[in-house]
Amino acid sequence: LQTFSSAVSVSFHKPQWAGCGAIARREAGVCFDEHLSLSRLRRQWLDPSSIGLAMGARLVHVVREPLEVCVSAYQYHLLSSEPWLHVPKSEHFG
Repeated sequence: LQTFSSAVSVSFHKPQWAGCGAIARREAGVCFDEHLSLSRLRRQWLDPSSIGLAMGARLVHVVREPLEVCVSAYQYHLLSSEPWLHVPKSEHFG
């Protein structure tokens, strides 16, 4: 997406769509959000008063291969040094 944005001379913003400068300035751009939750999707795109609808912005939703997501998450959690990842959770039978 970043290469595409450069090729068509529009701005590219990552990591959150809500902070995208192009949206705030109401100009063309590519705003990339890696972790768009359903509640944010509704608020930013589906709500009648949302800026996405007001601007006529287009949304592309990309989903990774589920097996790749599971393997990636497994490796991340296995190798990460973040303390919270290694605390057993009773709700997950840990």
